[in-house]
Amino acid sequence: MFWGTRKLLEALATSHPLVVIFDDIHWAEPTLLDLIEHVADLSRDAPILLLCIARPELLERRPAWGGGKLNATSILLEPLTEGESKDLIANLLGQAQLDDAARARIIESAEGNPLFVEEMLSILMDQGLLLRTNGHWTIVGDITAVKIPPTIQALIAARLDRLQGEERQVIEGASVVGQVFYSGAVTDLAPEAVRPSVPRHLTTLVRKDLIRPERSESLSGEETYRFRHILIRDAAYQAISKETRAELHEAFADWLARITGDRVSEYEEILAYHLEQSYRYRADLGPVDDRATSVAARAAQLLASGGRRAFARNDLPAAVNLLERAAALLPPNDIGRLELLTDVGLALLESGEYSRADVVLAEATRAAEASGNERLKAHATIASLRVRLQTNPEGVAEESLHAAERIIPLFERIEDHRGLARAWGLVAWAHQFRLRAAERLDALERALEHARRAGDRREEVECLFYLTSPPMRGPMPVSQALPFLDAIQEQARGDLKVESGVLWAKAMLEGMRGRFPEGREMAARSTAICHDLGMGMFAAVNDAEALGFLEVQAGDLIAAERAVRRACEILESGGERSWLSTLAADLALILCAQKRYEEAGRFVELSRETAASDDINSQAEWRRARAKILANEGSLDQAESLAREAVALVRDVEGTFSHAPALSDLALILRQAERPEEAVEVLREALRLYELKEDVVSAERTRRLIEEISATGRG
Repeated sequence: MFWGTRKLLEALATSHPLVVIFDDIHWAEPTLLDLIEHVADLSRDAPILLLCIARPELLERRPAWGGGKLNATSILLEPLTEGESKDLIANLLGQAQLDDAARARIIESAEGNPLFVEEMLSILMDQGLLLRTNGHWTIVGDITAVKIPPTIQALIAARLDRLQGEERQVIEGASVVGQVFYSGAVTDLAPEAVRPSVPRHLTTLVRKDLIRPERSESLSGEETYRFRHILIRDAAYQAISKETRAELHEAFADWLARITGDRVSEYEEILAYHLEQSYRYRADLGPVDDRATSVAARAAQLLASGGRRAFARNDLPAAVNLLERAAALLPPNDIGRLELLTDVGLALLESGEYSRADVVLAEATRAAEASGNERLKAHATIASLRVRLQTNPEGVAEESLHAAERIIPLFERIEDHRGLARAWGLVAWAHQFRLRAAERLDALERALEHARRAGDRREEVECLFYLTSPPMRGPMPVSQALPFLDAIQEQARGDLKVESGVLWAKAMLEGMRGRFPEGREMAARSTAICHDLGMGMFAAVNDAEALGFLEVQAGDLIAAERAVRRACEILESGGERSWLSTLAADLALILCAQKRYEEAGRFVELSRETAASDDINSQAEWRRARAKILANEGSLDQAESLAREAVALVRDVEGTFSHAPALSDLALILRQAERPEEAVEVLREALRLYELKEDVVSAERTRRLIEEISATGRG
């Protein structure tokens, strides 16, 4: 959604500058604010002005918007001065003149609020003290005795109180629909005796400037209207009793479902909101009867459907919001609620909100155990293990494999293909810890098959996304990996998340081929897509892995350090440990290459502290970095011992990504220890692995080093 909106605005701005106005965004949902921020932060080379109008309380939610944000300026609108208020009154009344006392009372009460001035003049019109004759306003009678309410809310409420009974019923029904409403809906919500008069009453409300005709097309062909100000809608709504609100919200949901017909799925979230409100008011009034329970169930079903669609398109804030609301509407032991809690936990995991995910999934696990439902317990277990793999990974890879051995037969027996997709996905994560590329590839392909059999687009996309890693990290030669990735992208049918994974892998493969400009462009596009999709934490990891490798290959250690250091900071602040342990070791290696050994030591310790004992890559990489530090200090025996430990950890790993660099580091220590023959022998093994992978850059670098050591006969 973010990417598509930004691209649309950029396209519209190609022919001429574009101004986009967002009004009253202090009432906006977090996702809309994130979208505005996304466009402001990432739009480039497009003349777009985002004009956001809001009350100062917006800054409580987005403090950075008040100042200091790049490409942004804040303008605080001061209240109208006394002179400006006089001008406003004069412009509104034209030739009619208020006496000084009446004008002063209005200006003093308004305190610079132009809406207050307008509404006060509207009260005078409602009371017949201001009449329009011959195109001009004329004062009739004594207006100095008119009581002026103390606040804008009281002022609007006073205007509504003066409406006739049927007019009041019409505007209250409209307020339930929303700021924009439809004449057909208002007619349906009105008492049966009032329905024939609804068009006439709407015309009256337009004349009284409480509502205005709206140009947007109606759902069912009848006229559309808008409240002149949201405060008018709020005041009308607040005047309705809770019991009546409950009835009207349910009635509007029924009308909307009926009028949209085959397109009802497009309006599920609106339907869900109104049913949810209906249930909430019934629950407030108590007790919760069968009808209230039925309304809650309808709302939960619609919210769950919308939440899962949001999850599938990677709108994570919306997914969490909708799924949590759906779960909250269902009884504690309801099977649907337990399924929703697992989905909420997974959405929070994807969002990087690990602590919240842990709490939600712990509740899901307890509830599933209490219910005795083995299927739900298995789903909750898989999701909980996925969170722990990121936040507390010690021993979790082994535990995940054992759990999968128990769970997969259960899911096979009951033909839960969605569960099987998740279980095999968990197996794939465990194999990633152990750098088993072939086993991981097999697990992901099994997961993909079950996701498709389940018809679960989100699980399918997840599998395709993670399938982009084994061809790059594993033994598959570059010439085979590139078409393999093209096939994955073709299967994804335009999914942006999968495209970001394909570009990430291709960027690193291009780095192996020495095509650095192409690789940098792919890495930048991949990271930009992650940002577009709201995957902020993953975007940082994506950038660190792709650019960290690519720039080291290209010899730009400063650029590599910048990308990896930024990711480490984001991961550490977010409580993530799995990626952090690997990237901290990567950063230590980059710093060692710059001879900044003391600083590198700090990141070696960070990696050691956060790495799980069975996280092969992290365990090998921090040993490599520590060995370099020891060698620089002259402790060559200790350095060699650690370097050999690193080689032993990755010796049986398929491919070159971890094994060949560990061999190269060991060879450099042997060279420093004046054992050139051994160094050359180790380097030749590294060269063999690089050539099998078709990593021409690393292979050429290794050949030169072999020639150099062979020519000198010593380090």
